Amino acid sequence: MAMPMLAALAPGLIPCLWFQVIRQYTVGMRRPKALLLITIPSVLINIGLNWVSSPAPSGFPPSACPASESPPRWSTW
Repeated sequence: MAMPMLAALAPGLIPCLWFQVIRQYTVGMRRPKALLLITIPSVLINIGLNWVSSPAPSGFPPSACPASESPPRWSTW
């Protein structure tokens, strides 16, 4: 039951690690502007992808992502 969820979340690990590398570098160089330039577009992309992948508000058909099909079984009891 956890494997489909892990498979859905695994591709997000690489961008997360890359962001941490850039964050540590910019903090060390005392130049946080690059961090802001990465964070704002990534938040906007995340909002857009969440809107498209959720079946209710966007009007699009449900995606094939296992995390967006239905709520987890433990949340309904």
